[in-house]
Amino acid sequence: MYKHLISALAAALVFCFQVRRGLVPNAEPWVAVFSGVLSALLAGGAVRGLLALWDRWKSP
Repeated sequence: MYKHLISALAAALVFCFQVRRGLVPNAEPWVAVFSGVLSALLAGGAVRGLLALWDRWKSP
C-alpha cells in the first residue's frame, strides 16, 4: 500500500512542477499538461521500481 502512496505522491509532485514550470515557454496549455502527465507516469514508475528493489534488497 505504501508503494502506491509514495509513487502517487512523487507523480503528483512531478506533474505539478512540470505544469507550473512548463517545458516550452510559449507552448499550448495541452502540450504542458501532456508533458506533465508523461513525466508524472515516468516518475511514478521509477519510484515504484526503486521501492521494489529496496524491498527485494531488504528481505533475506
